[in-house]
Amino acid sequence: MCNLISLTKNCGTYVPAGLSTTLYLIPYDEITTWPSTRKEVVEAASGTPEYGDEKIFDEAFTLVSTTGLGYFRQIPILVNSSDLRDTLEGDIGGQKYVQRLDFQVQGSNSERLAFADCLLQSSGCLVPMIAGKDGLMHVLAKKDYPAHLEAAEGGPGGDLNAFTYTIYNDMGLTHMLYDANEHGITITPNA
Repeated sequence: MCNLISLTKNCGTYVPAGLSTTLYLIPYDEITTWPSTRKEVVEAASGTPEYGDEKIFDEAFTLVSTTGLGYFRQIPILVNSSDLRDTLEGDIGGQKYVQRLDFQVQGSNSERLAFADCLLQSSGCLVPMIAGKDGLMHVLAKKDYPAHLEAAEGGPGGDLNAFTYTIYNDMGLTHMLYDANEHGITITPNA
């Protein structure tokens, strides 16, 4: 059973909604060791974790050392086109949270079309991260739970020359956070 606590609100605390305009993606098999949660790190040091520490990855991702691999790809997305949500689904007694990230990538040139094809071929092998405007880095995957491409649509017609994507995961519980300020994000391929 979980430990249900009272939550408090800090009056005057600004909590902006929205996501950044950079999506980070890495293929699942380029992660060799997943980071421990803050709860695991604190308990390993014989400390007492705080409520919520089980939701934060508090070590760097260990990535493959293969030349040209082992890094998070940066994907520029259209401003205000993204939406991240954890949705409770299922019948009472069998409910779970599923995660969806909607975003748009502008353009339909050959690079953008090849990206759309690659995203489809990588479905079920994705690890996406995106920062919220509040500074928190949101991760839509964890060990044994890579993300999938659920929907994609786009092209040069209509009012917008872009592709709209939905990445989906079914981790059962809400998505994870990553302490990117402390542990960084590797964005350079191995030499």
